[in-house]
Amino acid sequence: MKLLIDTQAILCYANDHPYLSESARKHISFEENECYISSVSLWEIAIKINIGKLSMQGLSFGEFMEELSKQGFLMLNIRKDHLI
Repeated sequence: MKLLIDTQAILCYANDHPYLSESARKHISFEENECYISSVSLWEIAIKINIGKLSMQGLSFGEFMEELSKQGFLMLNIRKDHLI
């Protein structure tokens, strides 16, 4: 199954926050699922880190991105047809 993980869900998943339901956590963790993160979500996270509204537990944004990649998350770039 292909999943698009939104900003709040990826932050909850990364921080093991209980706000993310157990069902959502299982779907994200299931190795056969393809989990995508929109470049817009990553941009939003970068902005929040840079203005001091978000901390990634001592990780830089680059390290956070590397960690997501290691865990198998795929980046979904915005294309013109998405905007239309």
